[in-house]
Amino acid sequence: FWAQVRSVFAQPAVFGTSMAMAAIVMMLVVQPPVVNLIEEPTPDTIRPKGSSFTVFKNSKDSVEILANGGKVQAGDKLRFKVDPREGIDVMVVGQEANGKLYMAFPLDGSEASRPSLASEQGILPGTIELDQSIGREKLYLISCEHPFGLSNIEANIDDIVVPKRCATSSFEINKVSP
Repeated sequence: FWAQVRSVFAQPAVFGTSMAMAAIVMMLVVQPPVVNLIEEPTPDTIRPKGSSFTVFKNSKDSVEILANGGKVQAGDKLRFKVDPREGIDVMVVGQEANGKLYMAFPLDGSEASRPSLASEQGILPGTIELDQSIGREKLYLISCEHPFGLSNIEANIDDIVVPKRCATSSFEINKVSP
């Protein structure tokens, strides 16, 4: 019997086929270790995503949703809609082209408010009217789980610094002359 088995495997075609089958079985049975190339971020590097907001532009002729980077003129009025969440204080702060900060919501300049309590369907009360300055400005929606005010916000070059555990969403407007 063994002599017959040896004679079958002595033929080159049978030996090659047998070795190929053994290699396929080995590849299916033995798997290489999976290396996780994506490391989980440490909790200190996770930054919360801010609430989204929509900017409406009311000009002399119409009311429209303003696109990020959209053109506006002096005298245009802006209104904001946010995705309200319970327990979140929000504030909208504008940053002029020269870096100066101004309050866009709440209009009375007080501390941040909770739009889930103060607005219907997320539309913030009041509008702001744009001044005569021109250039690119940014609007920031700042949302925190704790009270804060404009005094807690610092201007930085092309950005702002907000309190810890707060999230921001930015929106750029391009103020052009009429």
